[in-house]
Amino acid sequence: MFPSFFINQIRKYVVSNPNTLLSRYFGLHDVSNGNKRIPFVVIANVFDTPLKIHEQYDLKGSTIDRSVNVEEPISGMAMKDMDFKKFGRSIKVGTYYRDLLLKQIEKDISVRLLSQLV
Repeated sequence: MFPSFFINQIRKYVVSNPNTLLSRYFGLHDVSNGNKRIPFVVIANVFDTPLKIHEQYDLKGSTIDRSVNVEEPISGMAMKDMDFKKFGRSIKVGTYYRDLLLKQIEKDISVRLLSQLV
């Protein structure tokens, strides 16, 4: 587990950076079913929208084991990095939003690097 100091730092960072791309964890819980204990994590849903999502991709920035090996995009299935590339997808946000996105990614990376030092 992380030291409480680090958890408090992350909490402060997420609260003061509403546009962070870091996952927002609400809790780590477990349920018991007889002898079996099942742990689970509650995380904010980034797909909270009334719009229909036609394609989903779980992009990690890696090529290792990052394909679900389908011939065409499947609605409701989270595809991966190599599928994104295979289907010729791209993300177009314009210069202004690209700069905001890159700045936020740099800030988020600095927090993630700090977590590795703790």
